Amino acid sequence: MNDQARRTAFFDVDETLITVKSMFRFLRFHLRAQGAPDSAYEEAAGNLRRRAAEGVPREVTNREYYGLYAGCSVEEVAREGRAWFAQELAAGGLFHPPVLDALREHRSAGDRTVLVSGSFPACLDPVAAHVGADAVLCSRPEIKDGRYTGELTVAVIGEAKAVAAEADMRDTGADPADCHAYGDHASDLPLLTAVGHAHVIGDDPVLAERGADSGWHRLKGIAGRTPATAAAPAITVAASAAPAGDPLGELARLSGLPGTPEQPEWRTGAELLLRYLGRAAAMVADGYAAPEDIDTAMRLGCGMRGGPLELLDSIGPHTAQAAAEALGLPAGAFARLGRAPVAAAPASHAAGIGPRTVRDVGVVGSGTMATGIAAVFLASGHPVRLLARSEQRAEAARLAVHRALLSTRMPRDEADRVLEGCVTVLSADALAGCDLVVEAIAEDLDAKLDVLTRLDRACGPGTVLATTTSSLPVARLASAVSRPADVIGLHFFNPAPAMTLVEVVRTDTTAAEVIATADALCRALGRTPVHCTDRAGFIVNALLFPLLNDAARVVGEGRGTVEEVDAAVTGGCGFPHGPFRLLDVVGTDVALAVQQGLRRGLGGSELDVAPLLEELVRDGVLGMKARRSVRQHLRPA
Repeated sequence: MNDQARRTAFFDVDETLITVKSMFRFLRFHLRAQGAPDSAYEEAAGNLRRRAAEGVPREVTNREYYGLYAGCSVEEVAREGRAWFAQELAAGGLFHPPVLDALREHRSAGDRTVLVSGSFPACLDPVAAHVGADAVLCSRPEIKDGRYTGELTVAVIGEAKAVAAEADMRDTGADPADCHAYGDHASDLPLLTAVGHAHVIGDDPVLAERGADSGWHRLKGIAGRTPATAAAPAITVAASAAPAGDPLGELARLSGLPGTPEQPEWRTGAELLLRYLGRAAAMVADGYAAPEDIDTAMRLGCGMRGGPLELLDSIGPHTAQAAAEALGLPAGAFARLGRAPVAAAPASHAAGIGPRTVRDVGVVGSGTMATGIAAVFLASGHPVRLLARSEQRAEAARLAVHRALLSTRMPRDEADRVLEGCVTVLSADALAGCDLVVEAIAEDLDAKLDVLTRLDRACGPGTVLATTTSSLPVARLASAVSRPADVIGLHFFNPAPAMTLVEVVRTDTTAAEVIATADALCRALGRTPVHCTDRAGFIVNALLFPLLNDAARVVGEGRGTVEEVDAAVTGGCGFPHGPFRLLDVVGTDVALAVQQGLRRGLGGSELDVAPLLEELVRDGVLGMKARRSVRQHLRPA
């Protein structure tokens, strides 16, 4: 099958992929952004609902809805759409996890994923960028002179969804019998019958009856989210009733931990699970990062089946708290979670502030990370100036960029052409005029401070200065420049051309416009940004490496074998690989260095380095790179 004829999966959006009705939620946000009182929304939404209750066809009320945007600037509404989506995302629970997982599985299988909705691009484009959808088939309001007229040129409602999907399949050469569709409402019936594989989301009686007759796959009982309020925003993890009598039995029932609570190895696994979930809960309770960002970071950064907050949601924080107390483990984060506000959305999103324009990009460094990041920007059409320390390093870096482009399966002739956009330079002054400069040199504080000082002198006001540090305080690096408001952390994951996750790290001084720029740029690059404040380890490292350290501690203390611990972490925590296989991959020396940095940055005796980890490094058991496997070394003779 050629690339153009790939199988396609079509997803309805409102109450199928996401838990809310985007058009109504966004209308409230839009009217507030325009300075209108809440009564204006209640009147407009009430009128549309009343018309629907009177039997007015959805096609008609859909057109009446877009009349509410007559005269509005398309660009301004698009900015509001990005801000609205970021606010919804930060509130948690925006996506139906089973449907989002299905979309990601289709993407992993190489299928095209297409969103189909009666909503419009201002709402849907941020959703599509976040999930990596290939296309959006949606209603298109009429535009004249950069403003909405209030009329529609295309309405994608009911039968029109099927018409749009069928046209898409014809254009791409996809066989309808091989394609999939997901919908939640009777109006999605034409779409579902247009493909060979239909999936019913929720409990709509019309779809349930048709699905039962046709043998369609059905996901039952998926409920929407309770709307968040300003006083008590929703979070991913819902409160649960306190477990009755046997919290360990309840944990065993709700988690995937192998064994039973009577077995010592089960209790060891429960300890690893609860410490991991407790750290994730603390991130939310401390306002450090939003639940959705934490879950997304762990799924994309570690290849997990689900994020820790989703897992905690299925277990229930009260059960987790009671089980932790029964095992003598810290339980405070679970207790605080139910009282915690959601991590505040970045100011750029909350205020609807738009991003700066980024065209010309500078990258400082000649190593694997720098050249990989340069390849990502080049592949997206950005001219890149690559700063290296010498002519020899510059030439080697240029070759590495070319290899990075080829690693994305880009045809060689195209990689040759794209590489023409990369210019190597030897002085920071040559980066003057860049809209964004990414510092991607080694993790050395003094060296990074020196680079940022030189960039500060060379680059004019308005240039965003980004650091790719994975362990150093971004605020400390920002202190080296005269305009710390322009400094932000962009932690790309290695290898940058293949990994879609970027941790966007803001400090107390980072300007809202700079946060918006970083977010929009990541999405334009086809990356998924997750936001957090400036703290050691950010999200992924702060959750992954303490778990590896905990695993080394319990094995070193003789409370579990490598096999038992690996089984507990894959079964209970949802990781694709056990901690000792991960130690083999990342290297015990890297794990030791990261854990030491977390201990210095975050404090707390629970982050003390496990003696076994130090012993492995001291004995040269560094993992696969040294051809000395941790698992083989620790296996009983």
